[in-house]
Amino acid sequence: MSSLTISLVPQHAWVQSGTIRDNITFSSRPEDVDVDRVNEIIDACGLRPDVNMWPEGDLCVDRLDKQKFAHCRSTRIGEKGITLSGGQRQRICLARAAYDRSSEVVLLDDPLSAVDAHVGHHLLHRCILNGPLATRTRLLVTHHLDVLPYADLVLVMERDGPSDARIIQQGTYAVNTFCASTSINANVSVPAREPRCLPYTHGRVRLDLGLERPRRSSP
Repeated sequence: MSSLTISLVPQHAWVQSGTIRDNITFSSRPEDVDVDRVNEIIDACGLRPDVNMWPEGDLCVDRLDKQKFAHCRSTRIGEKGITLSGGQRQRICLARAAYDRSSEVVLLDDPLSAVDAHVGHHLLHRCILNGPLATRTRLLVTHHLDVLPYADLVLVMERDGPSDARIIQQGTYAVNTFCASTSINANVSVPAREPRCLPYTHGRVRLDLGLERPRRSSP
């Protein structure tokens, strides 16, 4: 069985002390960094205004001479560097996942919660739905209902204990919306042309991201 490479964008954004470039390209060697891709990622993740505002921006990205890329400066963050807002940290985490071409699956743990509405719209349409993440499998945890129409599959979850949850509904956004509206009013008649509601069997799953496979009880 072939291995699967996964990128994670956590809800509590993690950045390392170092340069902006190092945080985006992460484990890449300086001579292997794709300058054009870094530029694309900075734009897709809405970081361009921030880069232009920071003391040294990312001079490595602005230079046209790629041979000098490894020796030019870039704004430092963390220790001996600038302090970032929660939204900036979240976008750098998203940029890191977007830059990594090797990952086939991207887990997005509510990355839109730390940014303003217009920034969230930019990230959704320029990075997640289109742009660098468009060809990968994306699993998005979100409380933003306006995102749901773009999903191929929607799972509605409900907390069931301190560390457990259960899936109470699944399907497309259209089916879930219709089923939710009919469940509120039991007297609603269901026309034959409407989608059929397929309730889930309330299997339990673990909320924590451990090494074990998610546990599900039998129906």
